[in-house]
Amino acid sequence: MAQKLVLKLFIVGGRPESALAVGRLLQILQDLGLNAGSVRIVDLQQEPQLAKEAQVVGVPMLVKESPPPRKVIVGDLSNTSVVLDALGRPSETSYTSSGAATPREADRGDSKTVLRPRDQIGHLTAREVEVMALLGNGDSNRQIGEVLGITVDTVKKHIGHVMKKLGAHSRTEAAIIYRSRAPE
Repeated sequence: MAQKLVLKLFIVGGRPESALAVGRLLQILQDLGLNAGSVRIVDLQQEPQLAKEAQVVGVPMLVKESPPPRKVIVGDLSNTSVVLDALGRPSETSYTSSGAATPREADRGDSKTVLRPRDQIGHLTAREVEVMALLGNGDSNRQIGEVLGITVDTVKKHIGHVMKKLGAHSRTEAAIIYRSRAPE
C-alpha cells in the first residue's frame, strides 16, 4: 500500500512570497488530483519553536516528509519541475501566468513559469469576503468590527467559518489562502 503524502510548508505571516508559495502548492496539488489536506501550513510567527525542530533554513520552505525520501525546497515554489520532482511526479505540466496548466515545452524555472491560483473562493459569503479582505490587510478583530459595524464576536465567527471552508488551521493561514485565491 502506498504511503500517504505528508507535506509541511513553513511560512512567515502574510509575506507576499508566503502567499505565492501557498497558492502555487495548492494549485499543483489540485492539478495532480492530490488532497490539499496532506499539507500542513506552519506560520513561524505563530509557532516559532518549530523552526529549529524542522531545521528551517529559509522561508517559504516546503518539506515532503512522506513517502521517503525526505525532500526540502526553499523559495516561492515557482520552479514547478522541482516541486513535481520532490513530490515524485513527472514534470509533464507547466504553468502559465494565468494559472492554466499547459504541456511542458521547456522548464527553465524562470519568472515566466508562474502559477496563479484560480478563483476558488466563490463559496464564501459576501460578509466573509469583506472580513477576509480586512484581515488580509492586517486589521485586528476589533478594527474589522468597527469598519463593518459588527461585534468582535461576530468577526471571530466569520473568521472561524472561513477557516473551516478553506481548511485553514489558523487565521494567518486563512488570510494567506484567501489572498492567494482572491481575484485581482
